[in-house]
Amino acid sequence: MSDFKTNEYASLLSGEALEPAEANPMLGFRGASRYAHPAYAEGFALECRAMKRVREDMGLTNVLLMLPFVRRVAEARQVLDRMSELGLRRGVLKTTRRVLDVEARLGKTSCAAAETPDTAP
Repeated sequence: MSDFKTNEYASLLSGEALEPAEANPMLGFRGASRYAHPAYAEGFALECRAMKRVREDMGLTNVLLMLPFVRRVAEARQVLDRMSELGLRRGVLKTTRRVLDVEARLGKTSCAAAETPDTAP
């Protein structure tokens, strides 16, 4: 997912009109706090749609998503829930042959891999 800071967005065409001026953009409106904010809902949905396309339509199953600069657990939960609503379930990669659980591949015990009728061989 993107992790532009306000000064980086502001440097884009018309960005100064849309981004707040911050004393320290490294600590400001970026990462998970931006994703969770209602003002960025449309942009976040677009980012999720792009990531879903990269994985499902383009077949690039080696692309893993990271939530940058998470400040609070509740913020992370909110963003992960929204990602799930937008079709990006946590820890799951959809390939042309099966659904692979990333957390299971990393050795965590809370997950399992599963075949689905629409993707099974």
